[in-house]
Amino acid sequence: MISNKINLASPHRLTGLMAAILLAVAGQTKAGIINAASAALSDVQAAVNLATDGDTVAIPAGSATWVGNGGVALSVTKGITLQGTTTVVNAGTGTPTITDGTVIYDNVTPSAGNNNASIVQVSLTANTGQYFRMTGITFKGLRTITTNGLAFSISGTAPGSTAIGNTSVPQFQIDHCYFNQIHNGLIDVSGWMYGVIDNNEFDVINTPTARITFSGWDNQGSGWGSWADPPYFGSNRFLFFETNTCINYGPQITNCDVDTQRGGRFVTRYNYYINANLFYHGGVDTGSGSANYRNGRAVEIYKNQFVQSTTRGLAQSSLGNGQNRGGSLLYWGNTYTGNFTGSMALKIYRLTGFGTDKPGGWGGANGTSAWDYNDPHGLYTTGKVLSSVNTDLGSTSVTVSGVSWTPNQWAGYSIINTTSSGADSSFQYSANCILSNTSDTLTLYGSNYGGSPPIPTFNLGDTFAIYRVLVALDQPGRGQSALIAGSPPVVTSGPGSTWPKNMLEPCYSWLNKLNASQADIIGAPILVENRDFFNQNSSFNPGVTTNLTSGIGVGTEAQRPSNCTPGTDITGVTPNPPGVGYWATDTNTFYVCTATDTWTQYYQPYTYPHPLASGLAVPAPSPPMNLRVQP
Repeated sequence: MISNKINLASPHRLTGLMAAILLAVAGQTKAGIINAASAALSDVQAAVNLATDGDTVAIPAGSATWVGNGGVALSVTKGITLQGTTTVVNAGTGTPTITDGTVIYDNVTPSAGNNNASIVQVSLTANTGQYFRMTGITFKGLRTITTNGLAFSISGTAPGSTAIGNTSVPQFQIDHCYFNQIHNGLIDVSGWMYGVIDNNEFDVINTPTARITFSGWDNQGSGWGSWADPPYFGSNRFLFFETNTCINYGPQITNCDVDTQRGGRFVTRYNYYINANLFYHGGVDTGSGSANYRNGRAVEIYKNQFVQSTTRGLAQSSLGNGQNRGGSLLYWGNTYTGNFTGSMALKIYRLTGFGTDKPGGWGGANGTSAWDYNDPHGLYTTGKVLSSVNTDLGSTSVTVSGVSWTPNQWAGYSIINTTSSGADSSFQYSANCILSNTSDTLTLYGSNYGGSPPIPTFNLGDTFAIYRVLVALDQPGRGQSALIAGSPPVVTSGPGSTWPKNMLEPCYSWLNKLNASQADIIGAPILVENRDFFNQNSSFNPGVTTNLTSGIGVGTEAQRPSNCTPGTDITGVTPNPPGVGYWATDTNTFYVCTATDTWTQYYQPYTYPHPLASGLAVPAPSPPMNLRVQP
């Protein structure tokens, strides 16, 4: 019997040619094990070069400093397993145990044309069954340069230009690794990938970009194909971040969060966060040039624990409960303990003009962009500015001469600076959403963003106009749309105008606790509770309430009310729009009301642990979860 194990640690190391010959013979077996001579970069890269899809490259115990070449240290283009000897036990709790075995020190620096320096960079293609795994490695920060660094990056592609519903997608797993105070980025996943990051510990130092980023879900780069697909809630067509421990040693609340854009989809579940929070979920407000990024598409956040602690990590004065900047969201069963403030916020940065100075973008959500669903009334009023309160982020209030408005008649509308010589010319034609008004003064939304990017500035004598946007492109609570493609982008499928007709997919929140009190989600000014988002109905009485008209009820399957209220889509593009919800605790099933007194199964959580995390074979992507009407 010919062994399928090749040892590169021998002093009489096989030459590359002979190793290749032996590997060809060993190909009679399904996979080989290639032992790197040491943890040194050159030895590991040599082993990777010899490997083929399905092989395991074993890195022995020991430490090495990886410097890298051209901004990248280890480069992998194969579906292999990269296996070290570090162990991580009890991840996903506040007391994980780590035993360093294989330790890689990061001294990789960016180079010209490659600012995202990576310790490990993986690029996969759509070969059937191609799968990458990295396990048992400790990564430690060493370098002092903190610009755009990454511990690990992986990208993948699938066949077709739009490939809506495609299932031939590369998959990966990152497990039982220790990311110990890496400078800047942790893990970046781009392109079209399915997979799981599980049973790791992340210790994060002071940097605002030490996060896990999931970008893309199709081959278009901007997420257009993803937005033309259903959400697939409850399936494995997501990137899973589960059973990890994240400890934030710095003051940035965004450290160790999970970020997505360009149609990305992720599930964050059963993780333990210390002085950290979730999440930063953007897209249409960050695209530049001809990119025209879309927002993150769909997210599930559940069964995570968030703790503010002074015993491990640097305590912060306050932590919000995170934010979602676009797409549909299922947010349930999370617990927050400590000095957290606020609620999970649904934000629309385009209401304050963020990103509208970038050429090729979608423009501000100000009631005039053709990419939004705007009030058909058009222009409401114009006028001149008498005075304003300005900060370094823009104006927070505007006083107008010669008017006598009804209080709050302009709440939820947008004001635009139409003076061509405005002091802040980059943003003079973009939006600033109005929160409230008195008889002559407007209070603007930007003042409530707390550190958001610049918003329009108004000065004495500037002229303004007021419009209203009803539904912004890819806003929170909106989902599947017509397909957009091309440069400049146009709607290529489905009826209608430039606005791609995002269907209603509300954000739902239930069983979330903040220090034993109910934790809800709150919406941006144009979002309406019990239409665009739903919170748990605290007045619901299981087994007694027979008509659920608002929010989400929680109880057993048998306690589900017989009567319910469906949703309302002001755009008229959503058939059977989802309305109130019900979580059946005994069957782990979430229902929504899609017609009067008609419950429809909407979601069941995907298998936990993820099959990859259970050591099972790589699963084929599961089909979309079809809606089923229940009697």
